[in-house]
Amino acid sequence: MSEPPDANRDTARALDRDRYLAALFAPAPARPALFALAAFGGETARVRDVVREPMLGEIRLQWWHDGLSAGPAEPASGNPVLDGVRAAAQRWHLPLAALVHTVEARRLTLYDDPFATLTDLEGYAGETDGTLTQLAAIVLAEGQDPGTGTIAGHAGVAETLVRTIAEMPVQAARGRCQLPLDVLDRQGADVADLLAGRATPALAATLAELADAARSHLDAVRAGLADVAPAVLPAFLHLAPLRGRLASLTRPGRDPFKTVLAPSPLRDQWRLWRVARAPSRRL
Repeated sequence: MSEPPDANRDTARALDRDRYLAALFAPAPARPALFALAAFGGETARVRDVVREPMLGEIRLQWWHDGLSAGPAEPASGNPVLDGVRAAAQRWHLPLAALVHTVEARRLTLYDDPFATLTDLEGYAGETDGTLTQLAAIVLAEGQDPGTGTIAGHAGVAETLVRTIAEMPVQAARGRCQLPLDVLDRQGADVADLLAGRATPALAATLAELADAARSHLDAVRAGLADVAPAVLPAFLHLAPLRGRLASLTRPGRDPFKTVLAPSPLRDQWRLWRVARAPSRRL
């Protein structure tokens, strides 16, 4: 029997395909909440890319801030994503304050200022992607804390780092540097070269350091999943394609300014299926 229409499912599929595919492995009652969380993450993450100036982004994010701060029992707003996360918070006892912190963290990306350090970028990742993963885990634990806060943080950092590497060509073309300055400095890379689209050995070394950091966080998730209840595993399945993407993004001799084509959804589903069967070996 097919599932009823769900606007958040379609939004999640369009804006965060990995989380959308992972949600398909979850029990049917949990899927609306997981789709809503993925849709929320996608909508708030893309604010900077859909506005012409930071102040317009501030207005959009303030709308999310106010809507989430009002609480889960407020009357319907008419926005399916906001209403979806409110409904999820009410049913699964999710702390909406965590999503408010996610909105606040998104403000850091509005002004095109690079993160000063890798630690700063990791902190941002924990407040955004890490929070979404932890809330998904709570949903799958039927509203209880499954004790996954630490590995959800590692998951968020891994996801953010891979996305930062993958989006580097697009962001550089827009005049933005999203790579942390301390890593650029450590590798002797120049922001001017990055923004000019010049592929240098120092830039390649910068991306390799970020990729190594992402792999370390994935290793921490893989180790931590040994103690996680199987029912909670779908909260982490969106990480399944990341090692393959890192291999493609850091292949020796690859032009870092050439966008890597996204793999087919079928291949990603196969990877998720493999990890679902043996997460401690294949993540």
